[in-house]
Amino acid sequence: MGANGLRLNARQASVLVKNAAVLRDLPLVAEAARAGKISAAHVQVFADGLKHVGLEAMREFEEAFVAVAVDRDPGELFEVVKHLRDTLYPEDLDEAWKDGMDKEDIAVDAVPDGWHVTGFLNTVTGAKLKEGA
Repeated sequence: MGANGLRLNARQASVLVKNAAVLRDLPLVAEAARAGKISAAHVQVFADGLKHVGLEAMREFEEAFVAVAVDRDPGELFEVVKHLRDTLYPEDLDEAWKDGMDKEDIAVDAVPDGWHVTGFLNTVTGAKLKEGA
């Protein structure tokens, strides 16, 4: 049965596949998720960690990351995983900063019934904006 049979769009199907890989590759994460101690949003942060930090490092720090996930929201877990990535790959910080400078850009335009907002925010700024909503 394909993504359409599950009534998922391509993005939802992709998230589902990545989350399944996390649950397969990180047993402590799988255990916490099955027990309802962490959310699907936490699992997505672990998927991001596998992609950007790598399996070996994520396994090395899995126990500590799960402890953070159990006690904190996904945004805070993301910051901890990001800190590990920045520590392991410091040369990527300069490139990410340069790339991010161009990407974080929004426009707010008046329209007859309110405001039209368009643009892109980095993960941290977007999460802060969403949290305040």
